[in-house]
Amino acid sequence: MQTDINIKLNVPPTYQMEQLVQQLTDFGNWLILSMSHPKDVVKPYRHQSLRGLTKGIETSSEELVSEYLKEKYLV
Repeated sequence: MQTDINIKLNVPPTYQMEQLVQQLTDFGNWLILSMSHPKDVVKPYRHQSLRGLTKGIETSSEELVSEYLKEKYLV
């Protein structure tokens, strides 16, 4: 569904109105699309313990670093 939206702006006389309308249309479309998609779910990783959250994890620092590198950089 296409809708017209009236917005009051102070536009300098030297600004190209066609360019402004196109930029605002593009931004509006991007904004609506980005708001309609659910936010990505953050997957919890064991290597988050590298940030100081080591309680309850019985893995060595070397194993956590190795796992992090594999997940992050596919090495």
